Amino acid sequence: MATVKIKGLDKFNRDFKRHAKNISKGSPVFNEIGKLWARDVKKIFDIGGDPKWKPSGRASAGGTVKAGKRKGQTKKGKTLLKTGRLKGSIIPRVEGNKIILGTNTIYAAVHNYGGKTGRGHKVTMTKREFMMLRPSIMRDILKRLTQAATK
Repeated sequence: MATVKIKGLDKFNRDFKRHAKNISKGSPVFNEIGKLWARDVKKIFDIGGDPKWKPSGRASAGGTVKAGKRKGQTKKGKTLLKTGRLKGSIIPRVEGNKIILGTNTIYAAVHNYGGKTGRGHKVTMTKREFMMLRPSIMRDILKRLTQAATK
C-alpha cells in the first residue's frame, strides 16, 4: 500500500494526537473513525470530486458512451467509476492509535495526483484527487475523538 502524507493539516494532526493519546490503543473509536473517513472518500467518487473533477471521456458528451457490440447501445458513465474497483478498494486500517486509509490498486496514485502513464508514459492523466480529508470529516473525527477521550 502506498503512503500518502496530507500536507496543510498541521493543526488537525496536533489535535488528533492530543486526543488520541488519551484513548487506549485498539479502542473501537479508531475503527469507527476509519470507516467514517472511508465512507467520505467513497462519497467523493459519487459526487464527482470535491472540487468537481474534469469529466473523463466516458462521462463527457452527455454522460453516455458506446457500450457493447450492439449498434447504438449506450451506457451512462461517471468519472473514475467505470468498474467501481478503485472506489471499492478504499479501506481503513488501524495501527495502534493511527488510522491509515489506502487502496491496493496500482493506478490509484496516478488518478489521485495526475501524471504520465501508459506505455512509454505518453498519456497525461488529469489530477482527480479523492484521497483527502475534507473539513467536514475533520470536524466529525475530532468530535468523536473528544467524546471517546472524555468517557
